[in-house]
Amino acid sequence: MEQSLNLKFLTKNKKIRQLLSRYVGYIADKCYELKTDGFSTLTNPRFIMIVARQHYVESVKTYSAISRKELNSLLKIQRQAVASIKPIQLIRENKEQDGFDVKTINFNKSLENQLNKKTLLIPEGELLKTNVNKQERKILNLNTPAGNLFWAYSDSKVQSAYQKGMLSDIAAFKASIGVPLNTPHQTVEQEKYANYLLERLELLPMHQYKNIVSINLLEFLNTKLLHSLYVIPVLTATCFLLFANGYYYLKQGNIQKQNQSLSQEARTLISNKQQLDALQNRLVILNEEFSRFSLVTPMWDIFSVAIENGMEISGYFRTSSGIELRGRAEKASRVLNALNNLGSVSQASFVGAVRKSRGDDLFTISLNYRGTE
Repeated sequence: MEQSLNLKFLTKNKKIRQLLSRYVGYIADKCYELKTDGFSTLTNPRFIMIVARQHYVESVKTYSAISRKELNSLLKIQRQAVASIKPIQLIRENKEQDGFDVKTINFNKSLENQLNKKTLLIPEGELLKTNVNKQERKILNLNTPAGNLFWAYSDSKVQSAYQKGMLSDIAAFKASIGVPLNTPHQTVEQEKYANYLLERLELLPMHQYKNIVSINLLEFLNTKLLHSLYVIPVLTATCFLLFANGYYYLKQGNIQKQNQSLSQEARTLISNKQQLDALQNRLVILNEEFSRFSLVTPMWDIFSVAIENGMEISGYFRTSSGIELRGRAEKASRVLNALNNLGSVSQASFVGAVRKSRGDDLFTISLNYRGTE
């Protein structure tokens, strides 16, 4: 479905939606306030009143072989002839008759005693087709303050009737409008119907308001100051500017909130990065300090290197400057060279002669090492 500018852009904000509900009401046997949890009685009517189906009469007339300009002129004369609440005229092209079908909605005169002349009237049945595709078929079973209302949109036509007489249930209504009995329908209970109407009003495209709203412009405008030819363009432009400014005001507020949120996240990330850098510097310092010390005692280093190079140690003795290792190996010189390469050993040398026994060298090595155990 084609997307159009509507009040939903503004009423996403809860405060603006609450503000809208203060200006909208519903009139059946009396005036009602629309709430998210149902209807409540109003003492005085609101600026915009959704009119229950019981308060208006619908009629359709076909105008054959006529141009749109001629039709508009004729309909204007008809509206001007009505002294009470102005009727709503909905035009639909009829190619078969080379003309147009005009659906006229005439409001009951009794509404004049209940509403003031500056009230905007929206017929309930036309509002319900908001957000319905032209090719779509939709049937509703609505529990309204005026009674149980059956409503249908089929073949681009709106049909509605209250549950009474022959229309005892939704099946009888389907049969009366010529749709299959198995056609699915939606039921809306009264406690949800008020909010359902508000949602239809929010989703109604801006350019369609002028088509389904009855308003006496003479009560709002001084025709001496503003020519009637400019009334609709000025109202349309004003509404567009109000909606557009409201929409961009909300967008600006959302962007500011996002910026504040991002700024807080950025500050948190910077703080975390600084902490990580500080920990990294401490780790570098600790590694440097640990590298200065051997992780084992010098004596265990000596034993480990001697054994790795094939020495079988039979004994060791402490001396004033180090230790003496006694044992055997395949090559005594390889053990001696390995011990001299240790950083903890300052000097390693044989004590006495190296003797042979069963193919191995028997020897004693004296080591002077740096540090202590």
